Amino acid sequence: MRNFRHRRRSACEAAAHFLTAVSEVAALEALRANAKAVELLTGRRWYVMKSAREAGDVDQIGEALGITTQAAHDFYDADRRRREILPDLHAAAAVRAVLRD
Repeated sequence: MRNFRHRRRSACEAAAHFLTAVSEVAALEALRANAKAVELLTGRRWYVMKSAREAGDVDQIGEALGITTQAAHDFYDADRRRREILPDLHAAAAVRAVLRD
């Protein structure tokens, strides 16, 4: 946990440094860039959660995301159900196996 907080603080400090180093941008341009970054990161969150679950880190996922274990499970499960509608884009059997564990 301590190492996680240190890494998180370092990431925040790096982000703050970057933001002070870049030139000023229009507010709407910054919002568009922020929305795109959030979309990309959230879209990949499920895959990272799946890897963590397969590694046996189920109880620590919520903590790493700053949410409850139940909220992490709900996010994962909702995304799993959405992905099962599009079976060509993922391995539904692997997802179900992780949920059974």
